[in-house]
Order: sequence, then structure tokens, then C-alpha cells
Amino acid sequence: MLTPQQLELVSDEYYVNGFVYGRNRLYDHLKASNPGVFTSRDDIGEWLKHQEVNHFFQYQQKPKVVSSMIPRRPFHSLSLDLIDKSNKPS
Repeated sequence: MLTPQQLELVSDEYYVNGFVYGRNRLYDHLKASNPGVFTSRDDIGEWLKHQEVNHFFQYQQKPKVVSSMIPRRPFHSLSLDLIDKSNKPS
């Protein structure tokens, strides 16, 4: 939970100075500019969850799609690694 002093610093940096980055960069910036005031990255993240601007510009992670390949017959698919040794002195 952020103290009133921390809330004021965060909101000034976010809205007045325009430092509208994600949780980690905002926390690192605030910690560097105000040593000893901010102790928790999670508190900054919790504050960001309730900001409307953050909701509009938050990056939406796409789910990872893993497609598997099932061979239909022997030697259906082959894999080969190539090594270029022409630049190496012998």
C-alpha cells in the first residue's frame, strides 16, 4: 500500500511529467529519483492497475501457440544443421 507521499510522487511523475511506462521502468525511475521512498515494485503495479490511461495503452500478450508436427510416414520430414567453415583458418 502506498503512502500519501508516495501516491503524490507517483501520480505527479505519471500524469504531470508524462513518465507513462510500465511497472518496472516506473519503479526504477522513481527509486532512482527518490532514494529510500519506494520499496515495493508490486505497490507500483497495484497503483497502475487502477489507472485508466494504463488500461488503454497496456500491451496485450498473445497466447503462445505451439503447433506440433506429426509425421505421416517414415522420412516424412528431415532436419539438417549446416555449418559454414569457410571463414575458419585450417
